[in-house]
Amino acid sequence: HPYGSRTDGFLPGCPAAGCVAWPSLEAAKAVCSQWSDCGGVTASREGGWFEPRARRVPLPSPAGEVSWVRTTNDEQCYGGLRGPWTQPPSQPNEAALAVSRAYTAVVDAALAETPALTRPRRPPREDGTIFVSIGAHRDPLCGATVRRAFARAARPERLSFGIVQHNCERACLNVTGGFGATRRYPPQLGADEDCVSAFCASPEGEPHCASGRVRILRLGEEEALGPIYSRFLASHLWRGETFFLQIDGHTDFRAGWDSALVRMARRTPSFPRSVLSNYPPEGSPASAAVWPRPTDAEERVERPA
Repeated sequence: HPYGSRTDGFLPGCPAAGCVAWPSLEAAKAVCSQWSDCGGVTASREGGWFEPRARRVPLPSPAGEVSWVRTTNDEQCYGGLRGPWTQPPSQPNEAALAVSRAYTAVVDAALAETPALTRPRRPPREDGTIFVSIGAHRDPLCGATVRRAFARAARPERLSFGIVQHNCERACLNVTGGFGATRRYPPQLGADEDCVSAFCASPEGEPHCASGRVRILRLGEEEALGPIYSRFLASHLWRGETFFLQIDGHTDFRAGWDSALVRMARRTPSFPRSVLSNYPPEGSPASAAVWPRPTDAEERVERPA
């Protein structure tokens, strides 16, 4: 048997594949057995989720988590399940379903309280402008993203931003580090940095902000209802720009990115009813790395045969 008995505490650290929750102990153990860097499984006190974890020595858990330590890497079998576990079990996770239902109810209530959010929208303008939608939840790179987008655009005067920001203003905890190893968020000195205040006060940013091309809805972190709802709110900051770009608040841009995207969109067979989608390469808008303009071959969209 490759796992020890249930023990109190959590196993710190995540395997290279990440701390992914599974709906049953059997599924989590089967996955852990396939990963050489998995040290065992940690579960919530109620047993609503089960995560493969990296380390093998349990630490005390303030949340009452429990764990099963993996005792050997040789045996790849648990409960009759052999080989890589590539699909979750067919039985629904009741805890996950309960969370989904609660989230749907809260969002429906929020929409019902604000009828203006569901009104018909205006038609887009045909002036080549680009609306950039950002939903940022306590994102320290949001300001750098806005600054980099304007700085590296070929036509910055054609850009407009719609930002929904969820920040902590007081008694904040640092949510970007420490929790995986200690199960405690360390305190943060001061409030979160505002996404656009410094940019709008700068010589390069003030003209854009004064002209209304930078629009922001500031909300508290406790008012967040997830990225889908934040992006929905951001879409209502659109003012008829020709193109709509949705990004995260920690996105880097290459030189001439705006002109390149417009050319790519116009090349698609379905333009103007076309969607360009991708998972961008790793990078930081705060870095000093040079990212040159794309070549024609890089931005060309191939037509289907």
